Amino acid sequence: MSEDKIDQVHAAVGQFGKWQAMLISVVATAVSTPTAWHILAQGFLSKTPDFTCDIQNQSGAFSSIEEWNKFSSPLGVNEDGRQSTEREICQIYNFNYDQLDSEQVQTLDLAKEPYLNLTGCPSFWYNTTVRTIVTDFDLVCERKYLVTLAQSVFMIGLTCGCVVAGHVSDKIGRLKAISLFGALLFISDLANVFSINIYMYLCMRFCMGFTLIAASSAFNTYCIELLGGKWVTIIGVGKGVFWTIGYITTPLLAYYIQDWIYLQSVISVGALSMAVVFFFVPESPKWFLAVGKLDQAERALRQGANINGLVWKEDTVLFRTSKDDEKASIFTGFYHLLATPNMRKKALIQFYLWFTCSLVYYALTLNVGTLFPGNTYINFFISGLIELPVLPLVIVILLYLGRRGLLSLGLLFSAIFMGVTLVVPAGTASIVTGLLGKFCITGCFFTLHMFANEMFPTVVRNTGYGASNMCARFASILAPIFGRELGRDIPLVVFGVLSLIGSVLVLFLPETKNKKLPDSLEEGEEFGKVQKFFSI
Repeated sequence: MSEDKIDQVHAAVGQFGKWQAMLISVVATAVSTPTAWHILAQGFLSKTPDFTCDIQNQSGAFSSIEEWNKFSSPLGVNEDGRQSTEREICQIYNFNYDQLDSEQVQTLDLAKEPYLNLTGCPSFWYNTTVRTIVTDFDLVCERKYLVTLAQSVFMIGLTCGCVVAGHVSDKIGRLKAISLFGALLFISDLANVFSINIYMYLCMRFCMGFTLIAASSAFNTYCIELLGGKWVTIIGVGKGVFWTIGYITTPLLAYYIQDWIYLQSVISVGALSMAVVFFFVPESPKWFLAVGKLDQAERALRQGANINGLVWKEDTVLFRTSKDDEKASIFTGFYHLLATPNMRKKALIQFYLWFTCSLVYYALTLNVGTLFPGNTYINFFISGLIELPVLPLVIVILLYLGRRGLLSLGLLFSAIFMGVTLVVPAGTASIVTGLLGKFCITGCFFTLHMFANEMFPTVVRNTGYGASNMCARFASILAPIFGRELGRDIPLVVFGVLSLIGSVLVLFLPETKNKKLPDSLEEGEEFGKVQKFFSI
């Protein structure tokens, strides 16, 4: 058999065994679960409690909070100058409260025109024992946009980190990249805890997003390179349970730790686990082979064969899987992803699919409160539980239909459910169809992580995965806008159309099920060239 047809890793250690299970479990625990905490906890870190203007009672004019509420939540003014029937929680009546006495409080007729002059609250009172960034930095009224900005800045950090992740991981190795960015994430977490104002907090949120996605991207590539055959499907998707564990435990942590300083500090322990994982887990043998470090590859594979109960063949001669000219030029950007026709087609379709799935997934996730009215912590917990049955179902479908079939059907049904949600009355029916749409898009999202890593050749695998992830992050920046600013109908129409287009485009990609993954750029260009539309 020619060298370009041999998968040296699987020939030495098998497609899956105790060795791979141990490595993936350790790294997934260190990376995936903390990743979910960092991304999803922002909703609790920035939770907005009930509030009013802080009582202006220097003169002792107000004997009770009820008396003050008449002033702190005044009736507004319509455009015609008449008094409105709606309360203005961000304004108070413009009095000199130092000169106001208790008798005037009782006798003032607040409905008369002289008292319709309003002014902004000088300070706020929050009806809560929960400490969040909103209560610390007064992110209400005209400053409430900073809450959304904090999430968007984090997502911008994720977007930028995707690009760097591919370059660094392809150059220094998967595990070194995880530990490097994990250490930087830990530093950013701690600095965030000591933010003296919202602007420092925003800067640290950017750094957290940047380093988090870089570590997470390297982990996904690491897993794919250890697996072969059907195990790429089973473990590639099944490791998503570690993300779901993080999803489910996030509201539990937030419920019992209701001070954002302490909650962020606990979450930072996850970043520390990323930083130290390099010292306990060996590097990807496929990366060693791709960059020509054959001695290190042999040591890792010998260890793997021994743990998996296999005999290392002493006459085994390892060979490099990429060329010198590829190594010299591979780190110049994602030029190689777009330089040749077939690679370009595959990359662009992958970018579109990632953008679509991310936009729909995060828009539905960030607006879980509209799907499950009631307690925020319970709502979030239920939303996470919904993802658990997705994993085994996706695995079974992938084993029989392959990647393209699942993605095409998942996106198609997502479009259908979005359309049904649009036409049914708001209520239980729309909640059910909305959840079914989230169910479908979650399955697609889990599949994409594996599909992208399988499709791109080893020498640019993390670069391609990082570029795809960057497109997803662009979408995640837009998700809060779609979920909060555009009403209900427009987002559903957009989600449905994008999903429908994606269900067709994915059929132009090659199936990767049970295929030898490409290593070099030449293999990457040839991979899938002869595959026909609709073929399995």
